[in-house]
Parts: sequence; structure tokens; C-alpha cells
Amino acid sequence: MAQRRDRKDAAPDLTQGQMDEAVNEVIAKAIQSVDWTFFNENYNRQAEEVVRALNRSGYAIVPRAPSKDMVDAGREAIEIGQHLPSAVAGVVFDAMVEAGSVLP
Repeated sequence: MAQRRDRKDAAPDLTQGQMDEAVNEVIAKAIQSVDWTFFNENYNRQAEEVVRALNRSGYAIVPRAPSKDMVDAGREAIEIGQHLPSAVAGVVFDAMVEAGSVLP
């Protein structure tokens, strides 16, 4: 069964506006860190660093609609006898995000 990730790995609790700003800042810093030239930008390297920086900051890029693997991971994460909705939702969410994340 899946284990709930540590809270320190989670994205901070923010309003949507704050989250937008936080994500934008992570993306901008990631691009700056890998490409300091004015010419010959490496967009693939920038994109990969953006995804990795978001992952390090507790965010994940996943599809809007879950894949079969994501649904399977969520179903397998459900623990029999676990009745608190927040506990069930947390492990299911974690399993599905892990299964669907880009560059885990």
C-alpha cells in the first residue's frame, strides 16, 4: 500500500493567486539557472529544469484526466479499514500524482 508523503514534501498551503505567483517564481528561477546566454537558448534543457524545480518545490505536472496507470495506483493505495475520508483521499491522491507525474 502507498504511504502518505511527508508534509515537508508537500506544496505550501496557498491561495490560488499566491500559488500562481509561487509557481511563476519557481519557473523563472529554473530558467535563469540553466540558461544565461542571449543566443543559442536550449529550450529542452530549460523545460526539463522547470519541471524538476517544480517537483523539488512540492508541485507536480500531471494530466487533467487520470491515465489508467493513475487510476490503478489510486485504487491500489486504498487501505481496507481506513475510514477517515481525508486519510483515504490523501493516499489516493499521492499515488495517482506519483503515477502520473512528468519527470518524477
